[in-house]
Amino acid sequence: IACLTVCGVSLAQAHGLEARLEAQVPAVVLRSSYTDGAPAAAEVFVYSPGAPGEPFQTLRTDRRGRAAFLPDAAGEWRVVVDDGTGHRTELTVTVDSEGTAPVAKRDGPAWTYRILVLAAAIALILAAAKRRRRPARA
Repeated sequence: IACLTVCGVSLAQAHGLEARLEAQVPAVVLRSSYTDGAPAAAEVFVYSPGAPGEPFQTLRTDRRGRAAFLPDAAGEWRVVVDDGTGHRTELTVTVDSEGTAPVAKRDGPAWTYRILVLAAAIALILAAAKRRRRPARA
């Protein structure tokens, strides 16, 4: 448990938030889910290349975890997905001069979160095994 506390992982929060972008001209569709596959109800903040510090659009995902936006300029668009309970991820989508988004890449920490949870679980198992092998004191 100490490792979980130090690592910043709680037992009640055993999943992370994931999102992926799908180009569907002219819209960019986002699908947001937790690492267990359940759709995420989340707020989505879209930032345009021309004003990266000010939201271009603020959205809510539907019951299937989807949201969509229509980019109006070429460049790198930043998308932040936040479920309001501590789960958050960011993505970047590149929109070309024709208004399409051929490349979508994940910036979120979903894979690092999985590794962290796995490492914490292994540490707990090893600690329990070591404790069992310890001889009783007389």
